[in-house]
Amino acid sequence: MRLLFAVSIFLVSTASAISIGFTHVSIPAYSNQFLVELESDEDIYMLTVGQKLGSALNLEVSFGYESEVYEEDAEYEYVYGNYFDKTVQAYGLGAFYRITGNDFVSFSLGARFIYSDLELAQDGEPDKLKTSARIFSPLARIDLSIPGVENLSLHTQFGANYRKVESTVIESYYDDYEHERTDFRITAPGEILAGIHYQF
Repeated sequence: MRLLFAVSIFLVSTASAISIGFTHVSIPAYSNQFLVELESDEDIYMLTVGQKLGSALNLEVSFGYESEVYEEDAEYEYVYGNYFDKTVQAYGLGAFYRITGNDFVSFSLGARFIYSDLELAQDGEPDKLKTSARIFSPLARIDLSIPGVENLSLHTQFGANYRKVESTVIESYYDDYEHERTDFRITAPGEILAGIHYQF
């Protein structure tokens, strides 16, 4: 208890700024052990709150949520076969240490961990696809501040993704099955920018 209290006092005393913004991430959506070409990702934005400790260390927590419901008679080309309803949740923790920089550009090294949970379902039917993933990403990050609005920053990041993906398919007329995979890849945002935040 004393250790927790001491750590809390240290964090409060060294905290220098709070930031809030959005981060763009890709999470595993569909995983199929028979048709690998159907495996796909979902792009979502995560609300991110950061806390700067001292002048160099920045801690971040993130949360993303997305929900879509389609009518069966809608004119829509279903990406995931006959699934209509989609719910996505993602939670993240990140830490970045500033290596060098000035008032407008900074370079940091760090890592981010994301847990995601995606469910596809049919309205009124028991058929479901559930995919959960644990993503660990060592990253290099560049923050760019806008002259005249120094508190508003854009950032890009690049590094590696290690992902452990687990999918469970529940179907009415077939045997349920589970599929698990891991993958490792070099990663960078497709649109160059990975997020935006405002520092208070």
